[in-house]
Amino acid sequence: MTKLSRQAHSGTGTWRDGLVVKFMVGKQGVVYRISPWVILACLLLLGAGGRVLAANQRAREQALKTRIAELEEEKRAAHTFLQRKEREKKQALALAQMRSDELWDELRARDQQMDQIWKVVGKHPTSPHSKSRRSLNSSRSRTHPLVLKRRYLELQKALHGDDGEMKQLRTAAISYHKEQVRQAQLALWNTQPTLWPCEGYFSSPFGYRIHPVLGYARFHSGCDIAAGTGTPIYATAAGRVTNADYLGGYGLAVTIDHGNGLSTLYGHCSAVHVKNGDYVRKGQWVSNVGSTGMSTGPHCHYEVHQNGAQIDPAPFMQHRR
Repeated sequence: MTKLSRQAHSGTGTWRDGLVVKFMVGKQGVVYRISPWVILACLLLLGAGGRVLAANQRAREQALKTRIAELEEEKRAAHTFLQRKEREKKQALALAQMRSDELWDELRARDQQMDQIWKVVGKHPTSPHSKSRRSLNSSRSRTHPLVLKRRYLELQKALHGDDGEMKQLRTAAISYHKEQVRQAQLALWNTQPTLWPCEGYFSSPFGYRIHPVLGYARFHSGCDIAAGTGTPIYATAAGRVTNADYLGGYGLAVTIDHGNGLSTLYGHCSAVHVKNGDYVRKGQWVSNVGSTGMSTGPHCHYEVHQNGAQIDPAPFMQHRR
């Protein structure tokens, strides 16, 4: 057992004698004398250490406060950054939605245009993009960013993928346009009295002349084509028969309405092969040359009427049958 004790001095003893420490080791004691200077030095060291510790503590507290302030600032900055990113995300989503809707409307308008063209052409689209475009309708109401992105890419692909179909449409439209022009030209040709009504030769032109029966100047409302009795007379244009009977001085006559204000008359016939209301083709046999009515010999009196007015037939007579 170790025993620690301090010896007190009295009388002649002073503080300079220091501190006596006695240790008991077993039955023997060991005495140490500690110099007061050592004690003073230890006290000074303890005081200085306390001040250092206090200063270190204050420094740590200040550093901690500074770090807390920095963390608060970083937190605010992170919150501001997240808010900005959220706004940007919403704006990007809204922009994607708007662009997707624009693409959808553009695609739908193009589809309608294609459908109209195919309807007119009389065919149906064979492009695989037609089916894929129709499948996009089911996801149009979705607004998830991934869905919007996928739909945007699909719409872009569908729009750009229409190039082949558009080429096919353009080719079909051009062919259709050419066919329409041909049909229009054919329809116009069919309703224009461009044929000679019969074989023969001009014996009397359109205009004023000395009437062969009456013997004085009188306006000739058509032209005469001299030909043998029974020579076939053909419709110079397609149309509807409006007369197939005797018609005053024209004798046995046929009149045909060709539409668009045009009509023709074939007079002095010996026989007719149509009746009122019949539709005749251009070049169809309608009667025969004769000399009925006010006539001096077999011929075809031929007239062209424009909106009821008698006009010169010669400019129309471009082709012999």
